[in-house]
Amino acid sequence: MDVLKVQNPDLAQAIEWTKETIETMITRSFTNAAVRRSIWSNAPAKQHPLKDVFFTVKGDTHVELTNLKLLREPDFRFTGVTARFEFLFLAAEIDVGDLEVSGEFFVQNTALNAFLPLTTSGQISIIFKNVKAKGSIGVYPIEDCFLTNNSYAIEYKPEKVLIKTTYRDSEGEISGQLDRDELSDTLGAHLWMDLTSRLNHLLKMELDEVIVELSACDLLQGESDLVDAITEHSKAVNVVTNDIFDKILANANNRINELKVSTIPTPDIDASFTKKLAGVVTTGRFTARNGIFQNLATISRKGNVSIAVEDGNIVIFGTVGLAELKISYDHYEAKLMDVGPTGAIQTTVGRNEALFKFVLDKKDQDVKIRLADFKITNISDVEAHVTGLGGLNWLASKISSWMASTLRWKVAPVIEARVKENINKVLEDFNVSALLTK
Repeated sequence: MDVLKVQNPDLAQAIEWTKETIETMITRSFTNAAVRRSIWSNAPAKQHPLKDVFFTVKGDTHVELTNLKLLREPDFRFTGVTARFEFLFLAAEIDVGDLEVSGEFFVQNTALNAFLPLTTSGQISIIFKNVKAKGSIGVYPIEDCFLTNNSYAIEYKPEKVLIKTTYRDSEGEISGQLDRDELSDTLGAHLWMDLTSRLNHLLKMELDEVIVELSACDLLQGESDLVDAITEHSKAVNVVTNDIFDKILANANNRINELKVSTIPTPDIDASFTKKLAGVVTTGRFTARNGIFQNLATISRKGNVSIAVEDGNIVIFGTVGLAELKISYDHYEAKLMDVGPTGAIQTTVGRNEALFKFVLDKKDQDVKIRLADFKITNISDVEAHVTGLGGLNWLASKISSWMASTLRWKVAPVIEARVKENINKVLEDFNVSALLTK
């Protein structure tokens, strides 16, 4: 695996000498930024919108969260950072602090609604307490500076989740609160993909602003030939690691096509909505049946692959996506006061991303590759094209939101399981050693 390591001894020595400078600058810059934000705490906080959330509980209780916002800019404080520029990556440990998301909730039990037309709505606040982040971030040289790759292999974890609600009844305002230690036990899990995608985006913006100020020439002892050397090394590594990714993905796509398993049946959708008619709030019902997801055989790489060292092993990681991601339902019904349209739905997804991570295991002169992780990190810009809505065309944006939540919460785990199973089969006969010795 020598092709992945810096071979130039002068460059290797210069990288070692500059390690402490890079680490100190990153830690100090983020600490200073957090201090500045605390000093300016009276200034209006910058809020970040998040996607609406829809899910069902035990099949008959519909929960919808709308107008969600991350209430403040997160404070990324690097509690630990290791600059491994011989492999062109940063190992980071980050204290993000508390993150608060606010919005509105709407809850309805469809079984009860058949006898008693009741809904509950109000304000909700979801607080992710003491969020920590840890992982690897790839970097690359460009001209006389460095930037980070788009692939952030960062895992965020809250210490606990606190949920507060406020709503009104005949006696006035009522507040409720609960807290859980496990994210998966809360409705916060339903917006975690969107929130962590936003966090990575904000972290990349801030980190790039810091490291772009690092002059590659100054860091490398003022030697322009060493700048050229690290640039050429980065390009050479990209050729090899990108090739590994591309061949694995091509084999996986071919296998999916051969087995004819590129589509996945999707769960039915059962949702509620309200409309004010003649001063009375009326509840409607939306159902979609016979759904199909496609196309698992279109996985492709997005951007360059990065390298890291984790637990003594070399890992390669990068972002992939499905070139074709569609979900369709051949029949829906939207009923308001027992009347309404029927038709079909074709949904397109403008942006989808997933993180692939592989471990290279070396034994003597032989190298094997195994899958460490595959996780969908972003599904956004979802648009539902609905036939026959007619007078209920104002429902189109709601339907898009319901489709997006179905993709993120119910379909994504199935995709992840199918892809992992397929990739593991491909890797059984994959000769990575041949690609590392080109």
